[in-house]
This record gives sequence, C-alpha cells and structure tokens, in this order.
Amino acid sequence: MNEEQLAADRKERLYNILSLHEKWLTNKAEGRFADFRGLDFSRCDFSGYDLAGVDFSCATLRGADFSNCNLTGCNFTDADAQYAVFTQSDLSGILATRAKFVSADFTQARLNDSILREADFSRCSMVKADLYQADCTGLIGSNINFNEANLERAIFFGANLFSAYFVSANVKGMAICNTNIQRANLSDSFLQISLNFGTMGFHLEEQKLYYSFPYLSNFSGSSISEFLSLFLDFYPQENPENKRLLKEVKWAIDCFSMAVE
Repeated sequence: MNEEQLAADRKERLYNILSLHEKWLTNKAEGRFADFRGLDFSRCDFSGYDLAGVDFSCATLRGADFSNCNLTGCNFTDADAQYAVFTQSDLSGILATRAKFVSADFTQARLNDSILREADFSRCSMVKADLYQADCTGLIGSNINFNEANLERAIFFGANLFSAYFVSANVKGMAICNTNIQRANLSDSFLQISLNFGTMGFHLEEQKLYYSFPYLSNFSGSSISEFLSLFLDFYPQENPENKRLLKEVKWAIDCFSMAVE
C-alpha cells in the first residue's frame, strides 16, 4: 500500500471513529467512546471535535490538526505529536508525560492544570497560551516561545528552557528550580518567580537586581553584591534553613545572569 493509499485509509478510519464518538456523546447506547491508543493518525484533521477525556497514549499524531478542539483531560502519555496544530484548543488537565510536541503550535491554547512532565516542547509556539498551574517538571523546551503566555503558578523543576522566549509573559508565582534558562529572552517580562523555598521575585537588568523579598524590598535596585550583603544581615547563616535559602538565592541570580548575557 503506497503513501497515498495509507493516507486515504487513515482518513476513512478516523471518520468512522469520530462518527461513533459523536454518537456516543449524545447517546452512549448507539456510539462508542473514541480510543486512539497506539494508533497512527499522522496529518489527519481532528479540528473542531469534542474529544474530552480521549486516550491518545502512545499514538502517532505527527502534523495532525487539533485546532479548536475540546481535549480536556485527554491522555497524551508517550504520544508523538510533533508538528501538530493545537491552536485555540482546550487541553486543560491533560496528561502528557514524555510526549513529543516538537515544533507543535499551541497558540492561544489552554493547558492549565496539565501534567507535562518530561514532555518535549522544543521550538513550540505557546504564544498567548494559558499554562496556569501546569506541572512542567523535566520539560524540554529549548527555543520555546512563551510570548504573552500565562505561566502563573506553573512548575518548572529540572526543565530545559534554553533560549526560550518570555516577552510579556505572566510569570507571577512561577516555580523554577534547577532549570536551564540560559540565553532566554526575558525582555519586558518582570520575572516574579516563586522558588521552592517561598515567595521571591527577581528581575535582573544591567546588573542591577530588582526583587520582591521579605524585609528587603526597600533595597530593590541595588547591585548583586549589595543585595547579598543585605541578605546575610537579615538572614543569619547560623540558621541551617537560611543557609539553604542563600544557596537557592545564589542559584537564581546565576540563572538570570546567564540569561541576560
């Protein structure tokens, strides 16, 4: 079977599955809930369908069109959706552990409360996407575009955001630790990041440190060395917790220093 015949076969199978799924949505006795586990529907058109809760785990969905879809609560674990289109779709609460979304388009998509652990979003467009409270632990996102995205309370622990874009993104309360943001374009995003030890915000501009930190807010705009000196005054290092805090603060400053080089 040649490529053209394979594409036609996939299109026909998809039509049958989606038709039964639509019937199931209105009358469960007549239709059948869609199940795409392990199936190949690359370059197929899913646009506009209500596929909430459907299982796409281990599926191959390269170049598929999921624009304007309801994909809330779907399972994309280990799926390959590289180059797929998810523009203006609702992916709230999806499970996408280890999924491959390289070069996919999530412009204006909703991914709030999603689990995206160890997923590969390299070179993705997340422009104006909503990732409120998303779990992005271990996420691979080199050259990802978060411009104007909502990253409030999103978690980035052990992630790779090398050369990512955050222009005008909302990163209030974003949790970040052991994450590579070297060469990231922070631009006018005022990075107010809540690290794993508490609420603290950093913004580094021309080697001046602007921050939101208990008891030290009056010194915002000081040099990095001045800030560290003030920090030691307010947080004595005899306290083991303060020692850990200082280590995290230095790490955060190093991250931002590399990012703006």
